[in-house]
Amino acid sequence: MKGIFITGTDTGVGKTLITTLIAIGLSELGYSVTLRKPIETGCKPEGSILIPEDGMFYIKNIPSLKKEKIDDITPIRFKEPLCPLAASRIEKTQISWENIITSLKSVETSKILMVEGVGGVMVPITEGRFVYDLIIELQLPVIVVCGNRLGAINHTLLTLDFLKARKISVIGIIINHTDLADTLAHKTNPAIIAELSSGVPIIGTIPYISEISAESLKDVSKKYINYDIIQGYLQSDDITK
Repeated sequence: MKGIFITGTDTGVGKTLITTLIAIGLSELGYSVTLRKPIETGCKPEGSILIPEDGMFYIKNIPSLKKEKIDDITPIRFKEPLCPLAASRIEKTQISWENIITSLKSVETSKILMVEGVGGVMVPITEGRFVYDLIIELQLPVIVVCGNRLGAINHTLLTLDFLKARKISVIGIIINHTDLADTLAHKTNPAIIAELSSGVPIIGTIPYISEISAESLKDVSKKYINYDIIQGYLQSDDITK
């Protein structure tokens, strides 16, 4: 299985947006791409159905996903905006780890599988299993998304150290502007992260996108993400090392 796991340094850093941008860019380069966000919390109830906002964002903005079913893209959904472990307990719905793995590994091997995690790498999914366990089991390399704000340096370096200690391969870092702020922290974060990231490259610094459309996403994807590094992993014989 070839693919990429998108994780964040925290919640609210823009993983869904970045995952969408990369999928668009890879599609433009000729790759057959499919996306999965196996668990989404904070879903909006419509009658008896929970609508996954992130999963629907994929379908709306990635042409190749128009024919895919939302139940395949985001099969596990919770109403409460909590970590999966807490949400499952409150809503009395058991999460099957085996079903998650089976569904992700059943994706056609001809496609590049992009998996978006939940929050950061230590977010608990079930008792004793965390987001990083999912990464290890899938054997996918990681792109780390950090929100460009005060605290980004600390959160990014901690995440990189954690992944390195578990021998999880990291393709690179994408720094995402989650708002229009232009503080000194926003200006200095990218250079400091690049200096201290122990050789893990910054493969994109994404500006705040005020108006999201098919054209704006395609333009930002092409202009601000380094696909040479990503393709290097996708074209290697064993991208997990």
